[in-house]
Amino acid sequence: MIQTKPFPRINWIDYLKAGGIFLVVLGHSNCVPLLRKYIYSFHMPLFYFAAGLTISPYKYSSISDLIKDKAKKLLVPYLSITGFTVIFWFFYCQLSGKTFNLLEILAGILIANNDIIFLVNGPCWFIPTLFVSEVLFCIICSFFKTDQELLLCALFFLLFGYTESLKFNHLLMIWHLNCIQVILFYITLGFLIRKWINKEVSDAKNYSIVLSLFLIIIGLIIATVFNGNVSFGGNKYKSILLTIVSSSLSIGGLSLLCIKYTKQTRFSKFLAFIGRNSLIVLAIHKPIIIILRFYIEEFREK
Repeated sequence: MIQTKPFPRINWIDYLKAGGIFLVVLGHSNCVPLLRKYIYSFHMPLFYFAAGLTISPYKYSSISDLIKDKAKKLLVPYLSITGFTVIFWFFYCQLSGKTFNLLEILAGILIANNDIIFLVNGPCWFIPTLFVSEVLFCIICSFFKTDQELLLCALFFLLFGYTESLKFNHLLMIWHLNCIQVILFYITLGFLIRKWINKEVSDAKNYSIVLSLFLIIIGLIIATVFNGNVSFGGNKYKSILLTIVSSSLSIGGLSLLCIKYTKQTRFSKFLAFIGRNSLIVLAIHKPIIIILRFYIEEFREK
């Protein structure tokens, strides 16, 4: 593989990831069903798109270096997060009277799919799935060099993945491997758009907020009115065309908002901090929600 410099950190991408993790937390809370439907239509693709914006597929000298690097950045945090959650779950089970089955928990961490077996920190399925997706994307980039080739490859995987979701959705469910073909489309989209962003980001700042909101609103209408409930983790998309269009519009609108926001304030620093530590938020938000719900129910019973 060709050696290149890694992609530098850019504030607006951190803002985008901060917005995405906020939507993840909101979607896992007791928000209204219509809002939850909209959030689930694009919050996972947003992170895969962000991964495409920052990925550097040509910096590795070999596939083994690629796998080692991605494992260090994704699988090690996944094991650390789930290991922490096992300790939390043990004490929670003692507190709530639930059964603590260590073998089931370890099997869940290994399989990383709540649809098959209980995963002690459900939202963390995203991490090993992203690991496989990024490794596969980097390998694809070593064979397909031009933007046109990468786009055609991504469209092929998208159509193949959608067909698989309709006919063979019970297969390849370990690590959510059954939804990786669709995920690759968003990573490729981010990777290809990043080239345009590198050249045109200054012009993008001149776009009006009205355009950003227009894209988000159209994405919302398509997702909530014309398409049904979708689940990228569950590999369920209803109309794949409407899913791609609505999610892309919402991601595009939110990205333009983040690009336009250039003020250096405490809030912007906070957003950048959250974006850079989105994995930590992913790790702790579900245990916090579980504890809050437990104590709220205890309070209501009293």
